Amino acid sequence: MKSFSILFLTTVLPGRRYGCTGGEAVTVHVIKALRDLGHSVHVLGYGRPNALPAEGERLAECRPIETRDAPVRAGLWFASALLRGQPYSMEKYTGHTYRDALALALRQRCWDRVILDHAQTAWLLPLLSGQRIIHLSHNNEAGLYAERAANGNLLRRLIFGREAHLIYRAEKALARATQSVWTLTQANAEYFARLGAESVAVLPIPPMSLPASFHPGKPEYDIGLLGTWSWGPNRSGLDWFCNEVLPLLPSKLKIAIAGVGAEHLNGRFPNLSILGRVLDAAEFLGKARCIAVPSVAGDGLQIKTLDAIAIGRPVVATRHALRGIDDVPARVRIADTPQTFGAALSEAVANTWSPVRDAWAAQRQERFSYVLKDVLA
Repeated sequence: MKSFSILFLTTVLPGRRYGCTGGEAVTVHVIKALRDLGHSVHVLGYGRPNALPAEGERLAECRPIETRDAPVRAGLWFASALLRGQPYSMEKYTGHTYRDALALALRQRCWDRVILDHAQTAWLLPLLSGQRIIHLSHNNEAGLYAERAANGNLLRRLIFGREAHLIYRAEKALARATQSVWTLTQANAEYFARLGAESVAVLPIPPMSLPASFHPGKPEYDIGLLGTWSWGPNRSGLDWFCNEVLPLLPSKLKIAIAGVGAEHLNGRFPNLSILGRVLDAAEFLGKARCIAVPSVAGDGLQIKTLDAIAIGRPVVATRHALRGIDDVPARVRIADTPQTFGAALSEAVANTWSPVRDAWAAQRQERFSYVLKDVLA
């Protein structure tokens, strides 16, 4: 197979932050797999304050990424988005430093492929005339914002409805201006095909890589949950779990929630521990007798579901949490109501389960590499 020179344009450099968010984990998986296939991959993106680029990355500039960390700047971005008729989620990544860094990269080398990671990079399309472009889509962004618009007050409906309309326009432009669109689920592949994409492919993203020596530690919690809870769809699942499921569980069960965005739950339940960001996701998940994935909203593939399955502990997940995963092993229980979800968790905790180390993760990694090699040829 020919070795390609690939310019990978993303929103936030992920190299030193694997596992921080599902989106960054997907980006890392794709970049690593491309390099493992022998391709040269140069990554350009922003970094959070004080970020240091990893090898093969170029930092456009450091800037706040999460809106909550920069309320004044977020207000300016929103005003600019209104004036320019752009989606807010794209405007916050638009900037002359990124534009200048891209222009320099295009002058320095002739690239075989340019990959636009996330719909929010669609603003770069006019700068890429003559390039062979691939769009890596993480979600149906328009659908996500439409879903959020449908569940809220008038102001929320107006803001998110506007975002849904404008990001749909961006996704349509990406579909029609690129040679191929890579998605994470079949539903999203069909969405981009309807938008007019020339070619679509579904990437079976693998879970986190575990060392051969990894073994789940002695259980410290009965139930563990891991996620970026500041993200709206994830927050909806956490609220559903705490409001609807947790009251049905025996009060003696020890439950731990890891990941940013759950701080508001501190002290709400005596048997609930809020750990915040954890340095090692696998270590945390391995310390739970059972892992809960209570997703009720959102789109695209859930990396946290893949990672939970890879640990080898029993998993209880909603059907929504398993979207895009067509090879669910038997150790995963599916439950969609508070009653069935709670009962499945109680049963999993009550039984003595030995952690499973099977070929599921390795087979998914092998399939991912095969598909990526095929779609890039």
